[in-house]
Amino acid sequence: MTIDLGFMKAGWAISTLSTLWLDENNVQTNIPNRIREYTGLESISMPSTGLTGTIPTEIGALTKLKEVFLKNNTLSGPVPVEFAQIPNLRVLELMENQLVGAIPDILCSKSFQSLTADCAESATPRVDCDCCTECS
Repeated sequence: MTIDLGFMKAGWAISTLSTLWLDENNVQTNIPNRIREYTGLESISMPSTGLTGTIPTEIGALTKLKEVFLKNNTLSGPVPVEFAQIPNLRVLELMENQLVGAIPDILCSKSFQSLTADCAESATPRVDCDCCTECS
């Protein structure tokens, strides 16, 4: 069964939704740009869900976020610098994706409990990261 994120595209946002956890469910789609309208989100957990596409820059509008788990998907493109706009973000798990480029320096200036990416020398593709707490 595939989970449809259509509820996030339909034009209604739940500003009181604080947690979006879809761990290991078959989502098989991209993260919609409308995610910016879910301003109450404090935690996004979608590891191993089949997410594709890029991480939308609109994620920076979610200023209440504390943790983002997007591990083990097929997300591509660069890591959005907009993550730096989220003041209390302490966990950002991006490893086991197809992300490229570098973790923006401004993100490295934040105090993360966990910042993960595909930054090991053997990773393909590889993300350059001088501040990751774990590299795969």
